[in-house]
Amino acid sequence: MKGKMPPMKFLILLFLIFSLTEHSFSQNNPVGECKATEYNVSSLEWKIWGYRPENWKLDFNFNELKGTKAEYISIPAKVPGSVQKALRDAGIIDDWNIGNNYISIEWIENRHWIFAAKIPDEWINKESNMILRCLGLDEVTDKESARIEEIKIVTEADKMKDHGNLKISAELTPRALHGKVRIQLSKDTGEPVFDETFPAAQLREGKVWDNLKIKRWWPNGSGDQVLYELVCTLYDADGKNCQVIERNAGFKNIEVKRSKLIICVN
Repeated sequence: MKGKMPPMKFLILLFLIFSLTEHSFSQNNPVGECKATEYNVSSLEWKIWGYRPENWKLDFNFNELKGTKAEYISIPAKVPGSVQKALRDAGIIDDWNIGNNYISIEWIENRHWIFAAKIPDEWINKESNMILRCLGLDEVTDKESARIEEIKIVTEADKMKDHGNLKISAELTPRALHGKVRIQLSKDTGEPVFDETFPAAQLREGKVWDNLKIKRWWPNGSGDQVLYELVCTLYDADGKNCQVIERNAGFKNIEVKRSKLIICVN
């Protein structure tokens, strides 16, 4: 979204949706000057409040950034980021990438969420126009921006040894096709498995990494549930960081023996 706003002390975004990409805040200098100053609001101290639908209208104080009747009050958050990520970082919900945890957090979409941050006084010039520029809001994306709209990650492990394969494919906006993607796979200790940058268009058909040296993921009681951290960073044609996607990935070999209806892991 983009438009003129009057001078303000606070930046408040009310969402019925749940994630934010990069935002910038800029202001034009007084008439007669052509320069504009731009600030990245990701540097601000963001907090979120969670309400049952519409209840924030009767409670939240937009002047003081207070809401005493919210179910979730002043939870630290990051922009870019999401409600789910903020709640997980605060220890309120479990990691939805593990098991069936995603089922227990479905209530989040049935709340209204307020993202808010205080703008430093030195950013404000009463004689200038101010513009808030959002590169994306939740799943409502700007087709003119570089963005990965959907990503698919498939892993597989060798049955006899700790070697694995990884395939990543994605749906991208037209502008993203002209950019580059950086894929980083790391152990839970932070030690890198690989770090590669390549044209983003390759993700349309799928990018494959074979014979990676990994530790296999085992069922409970059979071994360790080893997970790797995968980070996908999208850059546009100008080299600007447009999006970061983080996932956990485990490598295992699954075999279905149809005659006995047995599923074998590793």
